[in-house]
Amino acid sequence: MLVGLNKAYLMGRAGRDAEMRAMAPSGTPVCKVSICTPTARRVDGQLVEDVDWHNLVGYNAIAEAMAGIRKGVGFMVECKISQKKWTDREGKIHYQTDLVVTKVLWIDGVSSVPDLGEPPLDETPFPEEGS
Repeated sequence: MLVGLNKAYLMGRAGRDAEMRAMAPSGTPVCKVSICTPTARRVDGQLVEDVDWHNLVGYNAIAEAMAGIRKGVGFMVECKISQKKWTDREGKIHYQTDLVVTKVLWIDGVSSVPDLGEPPLDETPFPEEGS
């Protein structure tokens, strides 16, 4: 039997304040936040910055820890990649990839926060019980 590994590590800054909710009917805490991961590369001798945005979700104690994340704060996460397929009320099929946070570490110590723009609007629904 092949044993796999499903881990991702991201380090960056929060694109917006964390959003905390409770799943119905259990009341399990769930928290969503976006993180930007800027990288730099050289193009024709010039330094060009690329910014990728990632949507994170945490549950239970991790959700409660993530609830303190504010826009611009630097942090690092260890995640598990989770993929879902769901159908909306109009019958349209959606695919969603979540980065489920398993560990969070605050790394901020920088007094000035660069303007990396706004993250794309996250219109994915909060996870529901049993999904």
